[in-house]
Amino acid sequence: MTNILRFDKQSPHPWSLSQRERDDEKALYCTPRPLGEGLGVRVIIAALFLLFSFSSAFANAFLDSVVKDGIGVRPLGMGGAFVSVSDDNNSIYYNPGALADAKAQYIRGYMDMNTDYYAANDCYTVSMPQAGWGYWNVADKSGNQACVTAFSFGTKGQNGIGWGLTYKNIAWNSSGTDSRGWTVDAGLKAPLSKEMTAGILIQDLFKNAAPLSTSIRTGVSIAPEMIKGTILVAEGEFRNLKAKTGADAYMHYGAETKLTDGLVIRGGWSKNKFTGGATMVLPYIVLDYAVIVNSDEKNTQMVGFRLSEDK
Repeated sequence: MTNILRFDKQSPHPWSLSQRERDDEKALYCTPRPLGEGLGVRVIIAALFLLFSFSSAFANAFLDSVVKDGIGVRPLGMGGAFVSVSDDNNSIYYNPGALADAKAQYIRGYMDMNTDYYAANDCYTVSMPQAGWGYWNVADKSGNQACVTAFSFGTKGQNGIGWGLTYKNIAWNSSGTDSRGWTVDAGLKAPLSKEMTAGILIQDLFKNAAPLSTSIRTGVSIAPEMIKGTILVAEGEFRNLKAKTGADAYMHYGAETKLTDGLVIRGGWSKNKFTGGATMVLPYIVLDYAVIVNSDEKNTQMVGFRLSEDK
């Protein structure tokens, strides 16, 4: 309600004023203002707030995609179903619990070789027994960019269950603003039988300054003895676990089989998209190719190579 008379300490008591003075006071404080007066400032403030909110949401969605959608040409060719497989140094991302069995290996991957959707989207990882280091860089065509540097450690108990941690240092830029933060992932890989292996990855379990929610990937892979060199995988992913509307759930399916010495093919299904790929083993290098089939857009083409002591 608009004050009719002032009651501040600098004003005389209202009843000590003359009638004319009281009328002047009333005119000063009770004169109706035009409806639009002051409204412009409020509209500007509201617009800036909404713009900031939408920008922040977009930045978080972009960063969430960079950190959680997966890296590596081989895993993405299998629909991202790799948590329970993790038998190369892509374990740095998918399951550090598998690093106990890691070999000395270097992997380089380009996840959008034609830059149809990203200005840059590449990664490289280096591993040795029980440890690994990785780096991936993603920049979209709107000017948003994020770089992740990961350090991983994994070990295995006498029962064959491996566990490990990945520390990720993240730097991102959105709308010209640079930000930094870190998160920690935890992974576990356990043999259920001679043919079956289970895996679980808890992403962003601990974090500082990075606007990311904790998520979980878990699943089972089967390597049938009757079909040597074949892997079948089914995994579930759950994001935004604390959302009031419930977590976002996705399924990832993948398969890989060795056709002959030096040639492996694979396929998968993830987020309503088919994926596929192949690996060719050459004398000194392993070449990887993968594709994500986008029904109404250009397909995403991926290429990479591996250098390893054990091809």
